[in-house]
This record gives sequence, C-alpha cells and structure tokens, in this order.
Amino acid sequence: MGNCCGGPQGPVATTTTTITTGSGRPRTSTDRVAAASRSEARQQRQAQIVESERLASERGNLPLSAEPLQWKSSAPVKKAAILKRRLEFWDTAPAYEGQREIWDALKAAAETEDRTLAQAILDSAGIKIPKGNLTVAYDERGTRYVVPPFCLSFPSNMAPDDDGPGAAGAAAAAGATAPESSAAADGVDIEVKVRLSIAKDLLLAMKDTTTIGEVKRRVQQEDGAITVGRQRVFFCGKQIPDNVAIKAVGLGKMDVLQVLVF
Repeated sequence: MGNCCGGPQGPVATTTTTITTGSGRPRTSTDRVAAASRSEARQQRQAQIVESERLASERGNLPLSAEPLQWKSSAPVKKAAILKRRLEFWDTAPAYEGQREIWDALKAAAETEDRTLAQAILDSAGIKIPKGNLTVAYDERGTRYVVPPFCLSFPSNMAPDDDGPGAAGAAAAAGATAPESSAAADGVDIEVKVRLSIAKDLLLAMKDTTTIGEVKRRVQQEDGAITVGRQRVFFCGKQIPDNVAIKAVGLGKMDVLQVLVF
C-alpha cells in the first residue's frame, strides 16, 4: 500500500468523457477535433475565394461578356419562379451591404438586353467586374457585391411554363403612346423622384400625363450640363421610351425613376 511519503501506489484510474451523437454512436474527442478541422478548412477556402476576387479587382477590370451566364438549377424551375426570385433579390439586396446606387446600376445592367448599354452603366457607376460578368462586382470603394445567377440568366434545366407577365410594369408600357402635349394639362399633379447615376436625386412636380421625354427636359433645366441626349431613363430595369407617359409606367408613390447619365 502506498503512503504519503512516496511509496508504491496502485494503478491510477482514468476517466474518458464521450458525447453521444444523434445516431447513438459515442462522439469522441477525435471526432470533435476532426469536425473543427473541417469547419476551419471551409472557412479558409471561403477566405481564399474572397481574397482572390479582391486581388482580381485590384489588378483590373474585364469587359462585360457578350455570352449569357450558363448555370443549372438544383431542380427544374419555372420561369415565373425565377422572375419572382429576381424581384425579391433586387428589393432586398440594398439592405445588406453596399450603396443603393450601385445596386440600382447592377440591376439595370443585368436586365437590359443591350450589352453596350450595360457596359456603359457599369462604367458610369465605376463598377469593376473582375470575372467579366455580374456575379461578383466591386465599387470604387472596394465594396464587394454578389449577384446570384438567377438574376442574370435562366437555368439550362427550365421547367415548362406558360409565358407570364414581365418582371416590370415598364414592359407593358413600352408600347403605350403618350397623349398629345395639350392633354398633359388635364393630368393629375404628382411628384416624381428622379435618381441620376451621378449620385444626385431630383424631385420634380409634374402631371402624370407628362412624357418621359419631358422628364428629360426637366432634368436638363435643373442641371444644364445634363442634356437630353445624355440621358437614358429606366424603371424596374427596363429602359422607357421618350413617348411613354408617366402614368403608363406604373410609377408608385415610393418608386424612383433611374436616369443613366452618359
């Protein structure tokens, strides 16, 4: 028998603590270490991706590719569902990070079918796209913007679907002709908020029968350097022709007309 003076002692009992997993199998300390290692590895990979994109943005800016983004959904999806997801994303994206003006420019560039116009939108807003597409973009402050593929194109495995309404009320307005200028005086008085791509907002009082062309002339009156020819007016990502009346666009009280200034 051992004693306090350091004599021989019997074997020391050891205790092993285990945690039972949901499957009933004890989870050992080795399992916990392995799980922590996998989590750390995932975080490192994500950090490497972000860092590589940041470095790419610093190295330069690629022109917008003329080829549509190719991607495949995890399951076949209908066109209406894609359009709904797009609306939800563009409505909520500015609340997370970045400047609203940049999100508006990205939306306009993503939804126009004119590649030259899309490139002009990106250039005027100072947006860099290191991958040559809009999936990852950076503003002049270096803030990163991520646009999901469903906002840029439709998947290769689309499910059959009837053609639904467009994503914007402006599509229906594209074919609407404006009333004669003499009829504009009979319209309803409204205030239209106009957001210029040069980070400037205007609040214009006019009639709801006023045409987009007249809106451009009002903008020029407010800022003589911004001539009518330098303006392109958008609503919900669609360019609005000059002969369309404001009431035909479907502009709500909280909505904003986006004006791209060249």
